[in-house]
Amino acid sequence: MASYEELYQNSDQVKIESNNGAPETSTAAVGTASNPGGKVGYNTIEYPNGMLGDPDGPWPHFMIFYINANSRGKIANIPGNTVKADLTKNTSGTGLTNVIRNSPTAKFVTEKLATVSETAGSVAGNFINPHKRLLTAICLPLPASIHSNSDAVYDVAEVGAVGSLITAFASGQIQGTFDVALSTLMRGAATGIASRFNLPTNNISAIVDKVRGALINKRQEQVFREMKIREYQFDFLLVPRNEQESNNIKEIIRLFRLHMHPEVDNLTSNNAMLLMPSEFDIEFRYKQGLNENIPKIATSGLKSVHVNYTPIGEFIAFEDTSNPVAISLSLLFEEMEPIFQNSVENGF
Repeated sequence: MASYEELYQNSDQVKIESNNGAPETSTAAVGTASNPGGKVGYNTIEYPNGMLGDPDGPWPHFMIFYINANSRGKIANIPGNTVKADLTKNTSGTGLTNVIRNSPTAKFVTEKLATVSETAGSVAGNFINPHKRLLTAICLPLPASIHSNSDAVYDVAEVGAVGSLITAFASGQIQGTFDVALSTLMRGAATGIASRFNLPTNNISAIVDKVRGALINKRQEQVFREMKIREYQFDFLLVPRNEQESNNIKEIIRLFRLHMHPEVDNLTSNNAMLLMPSEFDIEFRYKQGLNENIPKIATSGLKSVHVNYTPIGEFIAFEDTSNPVAISLSLLFEEMEPIFQNSVENGF
């Protein structure tokens, strides 16, 4: 177990100095997959402080979590809180939302409704593109472990007697065709006789196989079914060096927790409807650009936020404050769509 001194050996101060308790944001022009030039200034909440402002500093490798809030929610409709719609998805192009949004029918409906009523056009646009990219982003250093796993699902299919008959007949193996057919007929005949006299039929096949000294090959083969949707878990140990970093860590945790939860739709009575939670676009960065040595992550939902305020085995706070000296944060994301060959070719 790491000691307080070991965790804090790089701290520039032990007693936190006051900074009015507000988290500090760094307005940085950072690029995205669809905006590599970095012309959008995000109000980035970062830990450690100064990571974005010093690309040649001790943290050239880091992650940025962009937040895509539900278009119908309160946060996405605060004036000046979102960026343009063309920056709202880090999609591989295979998901249902992407297909619907870009379909000719969807575009036609949106355009026609917009000409009739500004409100109706807005509602249609929110249905087709239900999330908006927020100007607030989260920046953290790379965790100790980064895994990118791809898993396919295969099922075992038994071709059985039918497959054996077709294979034997197609290959001209008359004897093989006769053996399979005879075995199948004997099973059927024996089952029919047993049923006629109300005898048990559960072991008929085994008895026929025992008598003939041979059994039908089940011909088991693997059949592809689907690709599993990828999950990513990131584990961070956050050790603030001053009150500003403590405030930023607190705000980062709050934002992750806030945006993983759904919002009650106030337009419905008795809390009848919930608005979908926010989604996240995650980028691996190296200095001022994307780290293209790590596969990209498609737009993802946040499945769990686990926070441990006692990662060293006991709760220790800074002098004269309640801010913990260390916090461990574990995040589990799942992509919103599966990955296919064209996705891999595009860097996912």
